[in-house]
Amino acid sequence: MSNANRKFKREYEGLLKETLKQGRSVARFCADIEVCKQTFYHWLENYPSFREAYRIGLTASEALWLERGEDNLANRDFNHQIYNMQLANRFGITKNRSIRVKPIFEKNAAGKQKTVMEQFEAAASSFADGSMTLEEFNLLADGFSKLATIKERDEMEERVRQLEGMIGNGASG
Repeated sequence: MSNANRKFKREYEGLLKETLKQGRSVARFCADIEVCKQTFYHWLENYPSFREAYRIGLTASEALWLERGEDNLANRDFNHQIYNMQLANRFGITKNRSIRVKPIFEKNAAGKQKTVMEQFEAAASSFADGSMTLEEFNLLADGFSKLATIKERDEMEERVRQLEGMIGNGASG
């Protein structure tokens, strides 16, 4: 059976949760069941119960990784740099752990969910006024660009160029 035609099985939900609860990666899960990550993300998009299993497993994995750090706070042999890199790559946790995103994702003036461009502009404004770091803005902008249309991506790139000009002039940092 080709990887692209691999059929989703409900048993994968439990296996995914267990893999993640052990602190292991999505890549490990995919390797174990012999599917590519593209198939995995297709399943996330199309099977709500699989998506919920992923969220539960990811929460448990994050808790496990945080506990590993807490358990090693005083351990001089613990590689904190690699640990922090793991947290950033796996869970988006950085030194500034809490990104102030609520205003970005709130409903717009018409009471509807904000469009990708409205969310991007809210993040850009937060960066411009100094309430969001460059690292936080880049993290969000990368996510928005994946959801955007080609036209929206072009508009985002133009806005980023404007913000880069502000940084060059010392207006934000």
